[in-house]
Amino acid sequence: MDLEAWYNSQSRSNMDEIIDSVATHEANVQDDSLVTRDEDYYREDGDCVIRVGNVLFKVHRHLLVRDSSAFENMFSMPQGTDVPGNIPTDENPIRLYDEVDEFRAFCWIMPDISSSTSSPMAYMAQTYEASVDIAKIVSLYLISHKYHFESHENFAREILERHRPDALEEPNYFILDYFLNCPESRLESLIKVASSTENPASEHSLTSGIQTFWIWRLRLIGTSVSYALRVAEALGLRRFIGELYYFVLCESMDQPSTIQGSTAYIRPSTDLTPRQRLALFEGSWSLHPYWLNTVSAPFHTFNCPAHRHHGCNRIWKEFWPKYKASIAEMFFDPLQFLRDIEPGVTQVNGKLSDGILVISCIAPYVNAKINVLEESLADHFLGPMPSTQPVS
Repeated sequence: MDLEAWYNSQSRSNMDEIIDSVATHEANVQDDSLVTRDEDYYREDGDCVIRVGNVLFKVHRHLLVRDSSAFENMFSMPQGTDVPGNIPTDENPIRLYDEVDEFRAFCWIMPDISSSTSSPMAYMAQTYEASVDIAKIVSLYLISHKYHFESHENFAREILERHRPDALEEPNYFILDYFLNCPESRLESLIKVASSTENPASEHSLTSGIQTFWIWRLRLIGTSVSYALRVAEALGLRRFIGELYYFVLCESMDQPSTIQGSTAYIRPSTDLTPRQRLALFEGSWSLHPYWLNTVSAPFHTFNCPAHRHHGCNRIWKEFWPKYKASIAEMFFDPLQFLRDIEPGVTQVNGKLSDGILVISCIAPYVNAKINVLEESLADHFLGPMPSTQPVS
């Protein structure tokens, strides 16, 4: 089942309900009259009480100062003059302004806490696609990074990387469901942390995986493109910016509307700012001549391993018109078109031409076209990088 068919088959709340749930999730008001002890992570033998929201946790202090964490400095700060020895208690706890679920995930990973949810088997379950609790792992990743628990952060990162979209043979719909319905601020926090600790340009980075989930979310739910662009711009994720603008452009081409009694088309409404709309128009203008040149350009060769290159040319002349004819039947999407023909050209290798086995250069040619377009996609919308100069 493809992603869109799967999503349409689910019972989904409307956008107002999603927005309300986001606001509720992000609210973290501390009210002394509503304080309760956490059922799993208030340990009577603990020696440190921490309050998150309206929930009290009691844990072992020595576990909090591991990994040269931020808690080492926190414990050296005064917590009140009315408590002997500055020991955090229910009446005078250390106050953390985090999400309760994040701190629960943090307690879950601490090895000395005896809980049915904190066993080695529970940790191992997170490594499997069918049993991973992605919400817990995301919470653990964010809070571990915030308080500098390197070992816990690495543990969570490895699991998230293992469940990247490009790391799975088929989409994990439980993981996808989380990323489709979590608050947008959650995606923002994730991509900020991931891009700050790795090379975001890496093809198989956690950052690129989050970007893929965000694009799927836009396609299936239709959340704010402008918000995603602002995040990408703030983090300098140029390739993601290009992918977002390209997504909007292709979506607008796929759903054109006409003015009654006119030959004009209406651009579908979006939440883009005037500056973002200008970038979108620049990209539309730039991509159309690129596409016309790509379709009409003759087949070019590079480092062809074939003994007789004319065999590659003959195969190409047979292959290309079949796909070129399909352009008229599709909406504007150069990148998807190249991706669609890639499997076909890969099968050309090993084809006989004049009785000679041809190791064709056609597949590398198409692959190179895809790679160059992916790498330079943002240039169409943003212009060339400052270090490059336009050529005529």
